[in-house]
Amino acid sequence: MGSAQFSIIVPVYNGEKYLREALDSVVSQTYADWEMILMDDGSSDGSLGICSEYAARDRRIQCIHQENQGVAITRRNGVEKASGEYIVFLDCDDWLDLDCLEKLDEAIRKETPDILLFGHIDEMTDGTSRPWIWDREGLYDQNRIEKEIFPYLIHDEHARYFPYNLCGNAVKRELLSGNMIADSRATIGEDGACMIPTTYRAQSMLFMKPCFYHYRYNPQSASRSGKVIHWDNARRIAEHLAARLNLDTFGFQAQWYRKIVHDVFLICVSRFNAGKGYFATGREIRKELEREPYREAACKARFALSGAAAVRLILRWRWVLPIYLYYRKKA
Repeated sequence: MGSAQFSIIVPVYNGEKYLREALDSVVSQTYADWEMILMDDGSSDGSLGICSEYAARDRRIQCIHQENQGVAITRRNGVEKASGEYIVFLDCDDWLDLDCLEKLDEAIRKETPDILLFGHIDEMTDGTSRPWIWDREGLYDQNRIEKEIFPYLIHDEHARYFPYNLCGNAVKRELLSGNMIADSRATIGEDGACMIPTTYRAQSMLFMKPCFYHYRYNPQSASRSGKVIHWDNARRIAEHLAARLNLDTFGFQAQWYRKIVHDVFLICVSRFNAGKGYFATGREIRKELEREPYREAACKARFALSGAAAVRLILRWRWVLPIYLYYRKKA
């Protein structure tokens, strides 16, 4: 398979219910210069058979099967297999507008950006749709990225951060490939771990208003359901960022601390989903919050927003009860 303009990478895990709709949205594109890499991550349903079927009838499609390793490693492996100039990620239960690649190619020919970012539509379970559109538009050069994006690229003092996603954009493969996180313990926030350093190194970004990507809203996704987040999740992401950013520039060190506080708090809340009980979970939380870089971040992070500042104090002094009460409120 030769190189293409776009490599569409589809991580697949037990997605047979919606997989054909996702793949058909690529096969039926009005633009033909693409390859699609289907990364089956050890599915136990009929997903692998569907992937093999599509690969057998279109030479632009590869089907790669691996033992289950998680979405972060699966995406990284897909990027390594890709040969296209730009990478586009598509989750196996989502879909693209049929003219998505054509419109992206038109923009690339005009502006040649490192990253193209476009809107998406949340497809709700009740059949309604909710568009998400960028409040920016046009080409940003490196100077404008530094002035307007960097101040909240990771996490600013008002607890705002750049809305980074791996889906809903097209990124030059050579820029993205060195920034993919590959750790099975990074299950929440892995998009940011990849896109923050990618944006940091980009020389140009094109913001587009149209919504080409359709995101099937799933209330049982990892970020919303009662799953337990691994204690190493925030640590691995923090280490990944520290290795790829110069934290001594653009106030990134302070932003890095804030992001750790944000991520660790989510972990603490999730630990009550393990069903170990309040006291056992409390002991676990207090123990883990003594470890680095969590302890350092809880001591040094500074927020202007009162709620985020309160979270920092909760982690700094390892107060379990407020974490538990927040968990009960969200349950």
